[in-house]
Amino acid sequence: TLGGDHSVTIPAVRAVRAKVSNPGLVLIDTHLDTALDVGGEELNHCCPITRAVGAGFDPEKIVLVGISGWMNPRTEIDYCRQHGITVIWLEDLWEHGTKPAIEKALEIAGAGDGIYLSFDVDSLDAAHAPGTCCPTPGGLTSREAIELVRGVSSAGLVGVDVVEAAPSLDATPATSLMAGRVAIEAMAFHAGAKR
Repeated sequence: TLGGDHSVTIPAVRAVRAKVSNPGLVLIDTHLDTALDVGGEELNHCCPITRAVGAGFDPEKIVLVGISGWMNPRTEIDYCRQHGITVIWLEDLWEHGTKPAIEKALEIAGAGDGIYLSFDVDSLDAAHAPGTCCPTPGGLTSREAIELVRGVSSAGLVGVDVVEAAPSLDATPATSLMAGRVAIEAMAFHAGAKR
């Protein structure tokens, strides 16, 4: 699925869960996206992880990667802790690189019947992806994002989305090119390009 804002993940994970009994989920994002609702609206781009849990995804098989910044409310951090959702902070990637994050994501999310990968372009540094509603100063580099996507996708996917690209907010094609590259990398490595 290509977004669009992150609410497009909600029907996608519901469809996957209807067909796959025990999927894992990896979210690459700067935000936790575990809000219960936004002003009473439950089908919001701040809620895809809570809606995935509501659809039957085991929270202990969900890994959030690259999370950083001041736009992550304590209530959403508390939700992760209370439900056993694993968070790999951006600072962990800075300190240890992408390989341990990939290994941990595969160990946790891969323990089920396949992995759903959701990639939010706002996980990228604003220098690499300015065309999104919440550009992230100091986010992932393009290379780190590609490494993460390749690593998670090479295990095989039950679904993938790339969301929050907003070409009208970018004076260049940089954000769209990056979103397209991530989608192609995910599909290629899912199909066995690494083998």
